[in-house]
Amino acid sequence: MSQKQWTVDDMVSMKGKTVVITGANTGIGYVACKDGYDFTFGVNVLGHFHLTNLLLPALLVVPTPRVINITSLGHRGAPWNGFYWNTLKGPKKDTWIPFLKDFQRFQCYAQSKLGNILHANELARRYGDKGLIAISVHPGVIDSELKRELDFVAQWIYGMIGYPATLGAVTQLYAANAPEAEVYSGKYLVPLARVGTSSMNARDQPLAIKMWRWCENELKDF
Repeated sequence: MSQKQWTVDDMVSMKGKTVVITGANTGIGYVACKDGYDFTFGVNVLGHFHLTNLLLPALLVVPTPRVINITSLGHRGAPWNGFYWNTLKGPKKDTWIPFLKDFQRFQCYAQSKLGNILHANELARRYGDKGLIAISVHPGVIDSELKRELDFVAQWIYGMIGYPATLGAVTQLYAANAPEAEVYSGKYLVPLARVGTSSMNARDQPLAIKMWRWCENELKDF
């Protein structure tokens, strides 16, 4: 990374490059999709896992393609063993207790953001020898609509500590565009455009392999 702070003005031409930026946020919820999957994990991980796999044949025929997964510092809130696998699919049992309800929602979100990092890490491991670059990015705490499901106090705190939305894409653009970011395949970037340290679970290769196989199995009939 260069000594000066990288900005969008440093972007180079994207001509001839292929970049996929995936792992967008659904917000924090505790509901199931129609097919039974946890809504947050289904949208944030399963959907993007499937999309990336469908695009892989096209990605791997161009030089140094990049896949950028958007994660969050919130991945640290995932369970001690990475995932409560039984919560990723099946009926939801909500609670009337306000604090516990918010905790359930956040933990579903945290699991999905851990999934984004593990997916990027495993992409880098499996396809790095073919030139593919996969990076996970925490864009920062952004004052956005992600907070819409939180209570009033949590929304107020979020607004006080969050970066303005105008800075929300800087680190993603760096990962996708900067020539020097090629060396960060399999890394976790944080604001503004620097390498960070993810949780121990996010650096657990056996867990990444287990999640990859789980996703493959769930998507085999799609």
